[in-house]
Amino acid sequence: MQDDDDIPVNSEREALRKVLELQRQFAPSAPDGARVPNTEVRRLASLAPRWIDALRTLGIHVARGQCDAFVAFDGKGTLHVAADNDLDPDDTLPQILLHELCHALVEGPHTLHLPDWGLRNEDLHDHPREVLALRLQWALCRDAGLEHSLVPTTAYRLLWTAWLRNPDPADRAAHPVLRDVERAATTSGTTAAILACAHDGLRRSAPHPPAAAPTPAEPPA
Repeated sequence: MQDDDDIPVNSEREALRKVLELQRQFAPSAPDGARVPNTEVRRLASLAPRWIDALRTLGIHVARGQCDAFVAFDGKGTLHVAADNDLDPDDTLPQILLHELCHALVEGPHTLHLPDWGLRNEDLHDHPREVLALRLQWALCRDAGLEHSLVPTTAYRLLWTAWLRNPDPADRAAHPVLRDVERAATTSGTTAAILACAHDGLRRSAPHPPAAAPTPAEPPA
């Protein structure tokens, strides 16, 4: 077994260790890690109204700049998100909303009626649940080709960066989480609706939507 001191910085274990260190220090963000280019940030920001409309179909209203935290769900249908000026420069509303949908999918449909999806944000108690939501976000983003665009911020940026550097093991760990959610969606209409909302937002956020299939030529008379 590899000694802790020999673990490469870009490994998941090392990233998780650094994330926990930053969380214990109440650091608002990671000092390094993957960054989204400004042009992509602007492109994604322009798509925010589509994501807001998508969440509205779930009965969730997005309110900006009306909370003490960066993001807070009240369990009564309102998701509070800090104003853009209070977020990391390369963070975007589509990324935040996708991440919150992933929390709802991982925690289950009953958490639509619980503050912050039933999670405790003031300590590290729910750190494993945060990682599960990120794994689901990774799987969804990989399928949509948006893993370099919808990059989570805060200390968990380091974990995502490690996955970008070693995507194969990240995929192997993330796909079972997605399969569990897809299975749950077959028996829960609410879960199916949340998952469909996430897929729709990702499809609309793709930088180069797939071209429509060409119309087959008419056979000669």
